[in-house]
This record gives sequence, structure tokens and C-alpha cells, in this order.
Amino acid sequence: KSPGRDPDTTRRMMRDRPDVLHRLLAKLAESTAAYLSYQIDCGVEAVQLFESAADLLSPEAYRTFALPYQREVFERIGDRVPRILFAREFADLEAMVASGADCLSVGTCVDLREARDRFGNRVALQGNVNNRLLLDGPGERIEEAVRACIEATGGYGHILNLNHGLLPETPPEHVSRFIEAARRVSVADRQPVGG
Repeated sequence: KSPGRDPDTTRRMMRDRPDVLHRLLAKLAESTAAYLSYQIDCGVEAVQLFESAADLLSPEAYRTFALPYQREVFERIGDRVPRILFAREFADLEAMVASGADCLSVGTCVDLREARDRFGNRVALQGNVNNRLLLDGPGERIEEAVRACIEATGGYGHILNLNHGLLPETPPEHVSRFIEAARRVSVADRQPVGG
């Protein structure tokens, strides 16, 4: 188990010591904003804020213990570059949009077509080919998933990506198949979706 994913300790803190947790999260938000600002000053073209424990939080806990600090980070860094929010397998897109992110990196729990229909061009979307599919294959299924992802958004305001990081055991030929499939989907095949 990852030392950063200890839901029992975190839940106890949320229940028994929310004041301490809020102070800690405020300090983390301040430090994260300073770090991202430094990256921007050094020339990065976009930043991504990771909420890797979002899948462990209820929507209410997310809105109480994650959203305010995401919003603070994005407010502190301003809109000098596109701001991407990754909330691991979290489906409350309204809360994610409320963070002030310009782009939502979404997991497989989110239907891209529904998200595009709901938010139009208000935010860009990133994702959401299942990383386990890249691990297992076969190549035909990888290609089908790439095409389905792009078709779901019309290819506009969408960054094709995985639902989460590439798994270490993923065969390089499956990664190549993913990239080749993405390149093959032509602009002519894309249809604007949403507004």
C-alpha cells in the first residue's frame, strides 16, 4: 500500500481533528501554489494539480477537504498557463469545475460524451482510456478505445490520455499502438460536440 494512500488515518483526521487537517491542507496548498508558480516562471506551458486520493473521498468530503484548497492553488497561480485538475476516478464534475481548472483530467468513471454535453466548451477534458487496457491489450481493443474517446468529445477541447498513469508492466508495443491509433484519427473524422 502506498504511504500516501492511508484512508483510515485520513478519515479519522477528517472526523476527529478537522481543524488540524484544514491547517495542514492550507499549508500544502500554499506550498503547492509556490512550486507551481516557480514552474510557470521557469517556462512551463501548463500545470497539472493531482488529487490522487479523490477516489477515496465522498463527494461531501471532497467539497470540504479538497475543493477549497484546489481553488486556492489555482487562484494563487492565476491564469498565466492552462491549469489541469486530475482527481483520480472522481465523478463529481461540478466540484471539479468549481476548482477553477481550465481542463479536467477524468477517469473511466466519467462518460466523456455526457461531460462534453454538460459543460460544452467551459472546460477542456483529458482522458480517459483505461490504463489497464493498455496493459492487457489486444491492440484492436486499444484502437477501439482511442477512437471511442475521441468520438465522444468530437476531438475538440479534449486531450487524449489515460485514466491514470501508465502501469510499469505495460508492453511498449501497446503504448506504440495507442500513439499510432491517436495519429490515425483524422481531423475530418471529428465532429464538434457540445457548445
